Amino acid sequence: MKIVLENSVYSFFLYLLIDNNWEQSIFILDEPLYDKVCKKMEKIKIYKYRDLSYKKHLILFYIEKFRLFFYLFKMKILGDSSYYLYGEDMMMSYFYKKRKTYLIEDGTWSYKIREEEKTFLKRLKRVIRLENPFYNFSGEDKSIEKIYLTGLGEIPASIKEKVEIVGLKKLWDEKTIEERNKILNFFDINLEKLKRIKSKKYLLLTQPLSEDGTLSEKEKIEIYSEILSNYDLKDVVIKVHPREKLNYRNIFPKVEILDEYFPVELFKIFNIEPEKVITIFSSAVFGIAKRENIDFYGTEINEKILKKFGSMDHIMVRNKFLIKKMSEKNE
Repeated sequence: MKIVLENSVYSFFLYLLIDNNWEQSIFILDEPLYDKVCKKMEKIKIYKYRDLSYKKHLILFYIEKFRLFFYLFKMKILGDSSYYLYGEDMMMSYFYKKRKTYLIEDGTWSYKIREEEKTFLKRLKRVIRLENPFYNFSGEDKSIEKIYLTGLGEIPASIKEKVEIVGLKKLWDEKTIEERNKILNFFDINLEKLKRIKSKKYLLLTQPLSEDGTLSEKEKIEIYSEILSNYDLKDVVIKVHPREKLNYRNIFPKVEILDEYFPVELFKIFNIEPEKVITIFSSAVFGIAKRENIDFYGTEINEKILKKFGSMDHIMVRNKFLIKKMSEKNE
């Protein structure tokens, strides 16, 4: 039996493409993802997990942990190593007993060895969070059997032997019509709207920088306003990140807004290819555009973003002329 731990709509979508028997899996999904897809997962075992900060919600945090442990105990999963784990790396430390684990690509994090997670202080924090302090992230743990990646960036040498490169389009093409429809049923896709935006030249992929606490909402709006000043708004489409709450229609009334819940990688599957795909540092751009067609502003665009996420040069060196252009406007 497979246990799938996910908090990303993209990784969830990729798992559905990889596993031909996903309906037999047990899904543990974080609250936002669960709320969007659970009504469409009839007869499938699914558990909602609220990933709370123990600093902000101390009592609720531990209640959620014990609810998860009780669920695993009730399902006879907790001590049974015959259950395989699939999904997002940062959720794997919820399990103490070693078992075969298969990681699903989760954006740029999947290509970066997080050395800071190996420090004594970080491992101690995991003990406080009732997680496994001995689990090694970034695919380096001995329990990791395989890591499914699409080749977004350079693969670290320490995990190279575990990696299997997969292609989204190839996986999709191998599915039957019935299998494709089952997968599409999870997402809010307006095919007529998608056809309409094929004529647009520019696609901006936003990120949940205010929802994650990196920026204030005002700061995020200012950055995107500055970025969009470089383009003709009538030719722009904004694809809103699934976890964002900001109403972009109120901010950019002249821009076509896509805030439906679906992974942007479906653009590639439906052959939607804008002249330029624009982002601060979202790795999703690489799944739908060639590098020469990407305007990658980079984390250096803002000190707070750079401090939290570091440079993304290991994925793509930022388009320096764009930064220069914005700096000239601010002078």
